[in-house]
Amino acid sequence: MNPNPRKAAVIGCGFVGASIAFRFLQQGLFSELVLLDANQAKAEGEAIDLSDGLPYAAPMTITAGTYDDITDCALVVITAGANQKPGETRLDLIGKNAAILRSILAEITARDFGGILLIVSNPVDVLTYTAWKLSGYPRERVIGSTPGGSSSCWGRSWGWTAATSTPSSSANTGTVSLPSGARPTSLAWICRTSAASGAWSG
Repeated sequence: MNPNPRKAAVIGCGFVGASIAFRFLQQGLFSELVLLDANQAKAEGEAIDLSDGLPYAAPMTITAGTYDDITDCALVVITAGANQKPGETRLDLIGKNAAILRSILAEITARDFGGILLIVSNPVDVLTYTAWKLSGYPRERVIGSTPGGSSSCWGRSWGWTAATSTPSSSANTGTVSLPSGARPTSLAWICRTSAASGAWSG
């Protein structure tokens, strides 16, 4: 299915997922936003809360949905995962979050999804690579996003400032995510460039 460049989804409605959804509302980049969570009531509550802000933002339809609702999304952001406990490193989360990611990808790949996956769950570089391999999607459709603080901290030493990476160009320090081939970009640039280049055709 050809993606709708104005439609996105967020899978995982915890603090990070809800913050990303709120940012989408502020930016006005998308006209449709679908929220998914293992706790359906949580997704519904976030959709209602965000919708209350619509009078102060660009027009957008915000709903709590299912995997069937994301097949035509241009962008699916995956934030779902176990919380990092005190004393745990991001690498300690691999087993738990890889299992969660695997179950999510099974749902997505079972459908005719043609958009971009943006992985935010930690450890982001390991899970981005995992998502790329398990999904079978081309590398340009599976992107990992690191926290801005981690990127800016390491970027001063490596000469880059962007907080995105591709599956084959990242390395994990164990406590921060370190993309080594990052390039400046944005969600708007990703969606618009992919649509313009014909990456979503056919």
